[in-house]
Amino acid sequence: MKKIENVHYEVQQGVFFTGHKDIEGAALYWNNRIIDYYWNLAGFINTKQPEELIKEVITFLKGKNRPPTFYIVPWTKPKNFKELLQKAGFKLAYQDAWQVYNGSQKIDVPLNLEIKEIKTESEMKTFVDVFNKAFSGAPGDPYGALPKEYGETVFASFGKKFWKNYLVYCNGLPVATGGIAIDGECAGIYSIGTDPKFRKKGFGAAIVNFLTKIALENNCKFIFLQTLKGSTNEKFYNKLGFKTEFTGEGWILK
Repeated sequence: MKKIENVHYEVQQGVFFTGHKDIEGAALYWNNRIIDYYWNLAGFINTKQPEELIKEVITFLKGKNRPPTFYIVPWTKPKNFKELLQKAGFKLAYQDAWQVYNGSQKIDVPLNLEIKEIKTESEMKTFVDVFNKAFSGAPGDPYGALPKEYGETVFASFGKKFWKNYLVYCNGLPVATGGIAIDGECAGIYSIGTDPKFRKKGFGAAIVNFLTKIALENNCKFIFLQTLKGSTNEKFYNKLGFKTEFTGEGWILK
């Protein structure tokens, strides 16, 4: 599972991570547009001097006007790092379910839907418009309303290495979005969203299945995505053949 974490950080370089710096015992990532703790953090924690690392990360991220955040996974070292974070004034902010396709679900993409790859900047602007509607904070959305900077950042994936984005159309109207980033035998699925006016019609499942099929056709052994642990989204992806393999945690300074 370490492999898919590595691929996630790799494909998000220049998209949701606009900056990256390796330091002793960790790697720092940040976004020049988005200021929240999801995309400004220290990851890949493996240190023998945890107290010094915590101080360095706090100083660095505060210097960028970002909330000091550590991203913890099952292989974070030392094993008691979360306890040390708590002593330093950090608290658990969120948990990600890292889900991997297990091949147990039949892939069904409705033939009456049109799913188009984004080829032009104009089409990408339409993609972002639908994405913004999908994450505008409709009732039941686990992420709530995302700031406009998220849409601007999604636009940055257009034309990037690894990436392809797709729009789902129904009766000529764009209704849902999805993106895939393929790096070798791994594929990450991102930006899954449906305009609230068109939900409960199977468009979200259709784009996830469509992207899963693309990954399989590219001989990907690991097809992964992330969503909030315990959310309706996690259950939704379970039904499409994705199993939660591990949990990642974001710890922020109180």
